[in-house]
Amino acid sequence: MKRFLVIALSLVVPGMSAFACSDLDDAAAWSVNNTNNSGVEICDNGLDDDGDGDVDCEDSDCDCPEPYRHVTIIGTADISGAVMGCGPSYDYSPETTGDDATMGGLDRIATLITQVRDEAGAAGRSTVLVDSGGFLVGDILEILPGTAPPILHFFRYMAYDTVTLGDRDFEWGPGDTARYITAAREL
Repeated sequence: MKRFLVIALSLVVPGMSAFACSDLDDAAAWSVNNTNNSGVEICDNGLDDDGDGDVDCEDSDCDCPEPYRHVTIIGTADISGAVMGCGPSYDYSPETTGDDATMGGLDRIATLITQVRDEAGAAGRSTVLVDSGGFLVGDILEILPGTAPPILHFFRYMAYDTVTLGDRDFEWGPGDTARYITAAREL
């Protein structure tokens, strides 16, 4: 234990002041030991260095970045090319949710994305729309010959900010994966 204390005490950094506890107010003791007497505001130390009553970025002397903004991140995953969704088609209502037995489908996903974007916009927040892959396997429409699978058109239509390939997106083999990437670039 004595060795630990000796090592800990020898690690004191030059320029740092240490003081023992007393009846003094801790804030006053901190202020006495940590003031900038140059009259220039240091913009990231939590103190009013120039004495004008403003601290850090509240001080007009500081050139601070824009304040942080709230962003709503909307993510989809494992869409599996489900263009129509799964369930009975006789009562399918793609532009609403929770009123029939059909699950998924691009219309439903588009409806939910639009709802979240509208709510975020009303609250003054930006949105970022991402997909984490798993979108090419699952619907026969994805492998039909043509220029691009329907899901790629959906991503463009909904203005996705980024899309990545997932493990299942390689199941058709490297040739088809390359074809999908080429088709995506050409959209």
